[in-house]
Amino acid sequence: MVEDVYDGWIDERDPGRIILNLLLFSEDDLVLCTEGESVKGIGRVGSNPKYRFDIGYEYAQTIYPVAEWKDWDVKLAGPPPKTKAMGPVGINHYKGDEHVVLDAWRILPLST
Repeated sequence: MVEDVYDGWIDERDPGRIILNLLLFSEDDLVLCTEGESVKGIGRVGSNPKYRFDIGYEYAQTIYPVAEWKDWDVKLAGPPPKTKAMGPVGINHYKGDEHVVLDAWRILPLST
């Protein structure tokens, strides 16, 4: 259905692509959690991930459950990676150096 509705839409902010990206999340995937371009932390996706639009927030696109969360601490992991603000359609594949994220995940303590 999405293919028919958005056929030919190649804009980077294509809502069809954003929705289809949500279907690609799997248990244990790591996700950069951001507000705009500001990385707030890293989450590990829990079992049977689902999408939720949380109307209470400007950046309302969410994946849950998050099994583990780690706040990004510059003192421990250095500056966070640069991300691209996507506004309300904010689910996008991170195209930067994945080793920065993996190294930070190993270094940062779990948040409570």
